[in-house]
Amino acid sequence: MDYDFERETRRLVFPDIVVGTKRINRGTAKAHVDPGFSWSISSEQRDLIYSSLIQSTLRGGAPNIDLSDPISGHYIYNKHGILFDGYLGVAQRLIDENHPNFRKMIASLVSGHALLRREAATNEFITNSNGDLLIRTPSDFAILIENLANKEFLKGPYRAFFSSSGSEAVEAAIKLACRHKYISLKSRYGTPIIDRLMDVLGVEIERDYRHLKDNDPVYSDYPFVFFAPLEAFHGRTLGALALTDVRPVQKRGFPNSFKVARFSFRGELNDIQSQVWDVSLINALERPDELIRNMLEGRYPRDLIAGFVLEPVQGEGGYNFPNNNFLSNVSEYFSNLGVLTIADEVQTFARTGSVFACKHYGINPDIIATSKPTVVGITLATEEITSSLELGWHSNTWGGGRIFEINYGFTAIDTFLHYQDDNFFGNTYLENTKIKEYYINRKFEELSDKYPSIIRSYRGRGVMWAFEVINRDKFVKIAQICGMKLLTVGVTANISAIRLLFLTDVLAKEIDCCFRILDMACAKASKDAEN
Repeated sequence: MDYDFERETRRLVFPDIVVGTKRINRGTAKAHVDPGFSWSISSEQRDLIYSSLIQSTLRGGAPNIDLSDPISGHYIYNKHGILFDGYLGVAQRLIDENHPNFRKMIASLVSGHALLRREAATNEFITNSNGDLLIRTPSDFAILIENLANKEFLKGPYRAFFSSSGSEAVEAAIKLACRHKYISLKSRYGTPIIDRLMDVLGVEIERDYRHLKDNDPVYSDYPFVFFAPLEAFHGRTLGALALTDVRPVQKRGFPNSFKVARFSFRGELNDIQSQVWDVSLINALERPDELIRNMLEGRYPRDLIAGFVLEPVQGEGGYNFPNNNFLSNVSEYFSNLGVLTIADEVQTFARTGSVFACKHYGINPDIIATSKPTVVGITLATEEITSSLELGWHSNTWGGGRIFEINYGFTAIDTFLHYQDDNFFGNTYLENTKIKEYYINRKFEELSDKYPSIIRSYRGRGVMWAFEVINRDKFVKIAQICGMKLLTVGVTANISAIRLLFLTDVLAKEIDCCFRILDMACAKASKDAEN
């Protein structure tokens, strides 16, 4: 690759980040820890936190993050040394939060007395008539994201819906797909055929919701089906949870909101075709007994399939990367059946060397959900879907009305796309993810060659990576002792995965630092295995 990584390291210029007497600078910082260092919280502090918060996923051995410790890039100041962050708040941080564009954004919000503004964007038009005041509105952010999707995919134009999290963005995507399927069936076949379907399936009218201008019945259920891969993760709210398939504890005791047909993430197209009854709804209703039997046996009429839901790279399932053509073939197959493709890019957006990871695999989604790097939840859907929506189909309290979060998300994505950083010879951070992918891959190759019994495999694109080790929980603890914060991903097995995430403005020296710590951890793990 024609890029001088060593020269990059020699020319870095960053300001010191100071909190009280603590000072750190990512351009000069060198990770190190005192002998006997432990990242664990004291038992008294842990008990206080456990006594005040409902337990969810926080384990007793988790790292202790002290908010009085400053961070700079991947580095964390600590009284016991300089530590390295290898998972960035589970993919929340996209760019160093000390970036000058964030400081300008906060200054603009403060000067305009808008830092803490919260409005109901689903009930009010939010604008900014002062062109000198750089305060972004929900529409500004929506246009930025929509233009990206319109540029990347063929199915646009897209429209945006804002929410508060990735799970909520997926919930909105599910509702869009279901409402679109209902409207499509009504338009194609008419209300009497829908009534007949519900009668055959034993679905009753819930109660008379009919209003003066709304004569459609509301049924107690709608028999729509989604297709989603095994080991998928889309969130923990009930709709998203129905699509999730990673750990039993995430599912146990919770009702499924709808039917989900499963298939292997790296499977064959006929695995999916075998679960589709390729007849129209009219033909299916002509054979009601066969319709009921097929649905009970897991073969669904094409007209009842609401969506094909995918992560272009499986996140919590193990950072699994697909076979190059499989997902695009599945998407094309469903598109020919009139079924929507829904892409969950909550973890992958802006991290894989492309704005949308779907682009790598030839997938053209109808609906896209993202959140972590965008700060707020965003659901994008094509105008074909959104043009027939009724007022009230979905809403939430803010819907993009938290002004700080809208400006934070806008600034993060705008900076990622357009900021030409002198530290990277004028490259943007999108270009930097492509350059650093090569460098990270080279470092992993060297590490796995040196410790083949420890690093069993590795995979990644851009700045989103995973590697597999034996006894990963022990390896994570060893890495913590060496000064690195790591997080497992996927289910535990004899050989299991650990995620490794980098900022999109990651420095070559930070990558060097990361792999020096991993080398130390591998050496210790290898020595422990010998003993």
